[in-house]
Amino acid sequence: MKEDVFYGKGMAHVKKDYPDIFKAVVQLNEAAYTGKVLDYRTQKLIALGITAAASDDRAMKKQMIS
Repeated sequence: MKEDVFYGKGMAHVKKDYPDIFKAVVQLNEAAYTGKVLDYRTQKLIALGITAAASDDRAMKKQMIS
């Protein structure tokens, strides 16, 4: 995953209002997306599946472009 890019606009508020929680989320993100367990392509397919299940056309387009 791209560094410090999260699926939700709410993360900007978390970063501003709860920096400790944001730091923990960033650390979790770094641990989860090292590429050691799932390669980047598989991660993108999972993200695309999640956005498709949520019927979010705009998010699906963003996932396909990125």
